[in-house]
Parts: sequence; structure tokens; C-alpha cells
Amino acid sequence: IIRTANFLDLDSLVDLHHTSFTRKTNIITRLGEKFIRTSYEWFIASEETYVIVAELNNLLVGLTAVCDRPYVGPLLKNCWIEALTGSISHPAIIFDKMIWSHLFNLLLNYREKKGDKPDLSNSAHLAYIAVHPGYQGKKVGTKLLNHSKEIALKRGKIYHYAGVYRNNTNSQRMFEACGHVILKESEIDNIIVMRAE
Repeated sequence: IIRTANFLDLDSLVDLHHTSFTRKTNIITRLGEKFIRTSYEWFIASEETYVIVAELNNLLVGLTAVCDRPYVGPLLKNCWIEALTGSISHPAIIFDKMIWSHLFNLLLNYREKKGDKPDLSNSAHLAYIAVHPGYQGKKVGTKLLNHSKEIALKRGKIYHYAGVYRNNTNSQRMFEACGHVILKESEIDNIIVMRAE
């Protein structure tokens, strides 16, 4: 079953996030449990966001979280306390090259002149897509991605953006199979930005 997540799914969403991502490979996971939980609360509650889940035998086996605009700024605005406490609880984050590089590139993007930025008002931005390791390779991610694109179109969003870790070739192939192309000019450090129409 593919459906929209609700607050009753919160514990399962957090568990699936931990099962699917490691602190080494995922920035959000490095900020700790409270940040992950609060970010999913925001994605469920906000009018400009949604979470789609894949459920099999009452078990969440996949998820995708999407925002109707670039999500990092609004997410940090809504979860800044948890980001701060996560950083204090895990002081190694202060020296984390991946986080600082990502934040630096975000700041550069925000400082560009308005005319230099593409119009993103008609685009959806995928924040997370996760599939339980036991269900990977079974088209769960493809179904979630296609469903999130359908919802984005219903919400008036023509483009569907996603950031994929450069070394995650399986995810890149899945996105390409679902119509996403790599935006060469948008590559940021270890993240490749992909877009579908």
C-alpha cells in the first residue's frame, strides 16, 4: 500500500530512517534522534510538505518526504532547537566537513542575485527517500518516487528536484528510470542534483 503518512506513523518513520541511513552517510542522522523526529513532524504537519509511505503487512518499508519549495531553510527554521541540541550532544558535528560544505553551498545559493536563481515556485523538492534494506531492489523506491511526482503535479508543481549522494549509484539509476536527469551545473560536493519534469 502506498499512502500519505500521519502522526501515528511517526515512530515507524524514525525507525525506518535509522534503518536506512547511517551517521556516516546522512547529514540529518548526524543531528540526532530529536532532529529526525521533529523533521518528520514538520513534514507531516506543514501545508507545504507531505510524506508518502509504502506499507506491507503493517510494516513501513519505504518513505519519501517532499516540500513544495526548497526545504532546507524552512526545515531548519522549524527544527533549529533540535539542530542546536543535536550539535551540542554530538560536538564532532562542529568539525564535520560534509555539514559545513553543505551549509556553505546553501549560503552561497541564498546570496546569489534573485535574477540569477531559477524560478523554483513551480517545483517540488524531495528531502528524503528511504527503503528498508530488506525491501531494496523490489521497486518500492520507484513506486514512492512516482507517487510523489503525481502528488507534486496535482499540487501544481511541474518540476521534481532531488539531491542524491554521488556514490549512491543505485539511487541515481532509480531516479533516472523515473525520468530525472542530472543537472551538471548543480553538482554540490558529494551531492548531485537531479530534476524531472
